[in-house]
Amino acid sequence: MTDLINATVEELEAMKAQLGDNFHTHYPSVDNALRDPASGIVAPRTNVKLSAMDRMRAAAASKSAPKVRKGDFRVYLGKDIGGSYKLIAPSPLIAFDLACVETQDGKKDKLEHILSPELFNYMEEMSPIDFETWEHFWRAKLTMHTFFLVYAMNNEAEMAIEINMPLRDKHRNHYNNRVSALAEMESTWSFIRKVGTDPYREGKVAEGNDGEYYWEASPLTEHRDTPPHVFELDEESFQQKVIENLRIQRRYLEDREHTLVKEILGLPL
Repeated sequence: MTDLINATVEELEAMKAQLGDNFHTHYPSVDNALRDPASGIVAPRTNVKLSAMDRMRAAAASKSAPKVRKGDFRVYLGKDIGGSYKLIAPSPLIAFDLACVETQDGKKDKLEHILSPELFNYMEEMSPIDFETWEHFWRAKLTMHTFFLVYAMNNEAEMAIEINMPLRDKHRNHYNNRVSALAEMESTWSFIRKVGTDPYREGKVAEGNDGEYYWEASPLTEHRDTPPHVFELDEESFQQKVIENLRIQRRYLEDREHTLVKEILGLPL
């Protein structure tokens, strides 16, 4: 039998001429590609277009981080800082704040976006915030995020640690703990230990909740004699680096026409 898959055009034409009128008898046209010609069973149809669209949405919404090479600057969330990081902070600390909005997607996953100062001013004009009570009508949770400059010996790079700062003082136990731990790392090679109580709070300490630990900065004894890192970034260049990296992560909002901005403010899309 001729191999139809690997046959040349000339071989197929010769076969058709040989069969003549019996060609369609031997090779009938397929009226339903899902039907098995032997058993007659019809396979269920899969909505391939919908499946592809679902995969596209999942890929676009994925939280996978861009690949980072040694020496690359990057913004790290505080929760991603583990005990393996060998860190040192400048003295005094270099840090700045930006507003953050927290929303949820259709799957109830928490999404955080940082607002540019210009966009925050525009949004506050459109829907004012009571800065004494922090009451507002935004369709999102509003917080502040503080970005601290550190150097990681592991990555051989200066980087930012992003810490959430709740708007009300009574909710800042973990934030204040992080700031105290970072202050302990000024000009000192250190690593972060995650502990159940706040080592920097006098008197009654608050227990960690919701699976969130407190930080304790511990000196790296093996680097006791290692000279401190000389930081290249200053306050201005550090802010620029943070904003550039947030854009790469697609977490920096600065366009007032963005759909998410309109949704938060309740404006027509």
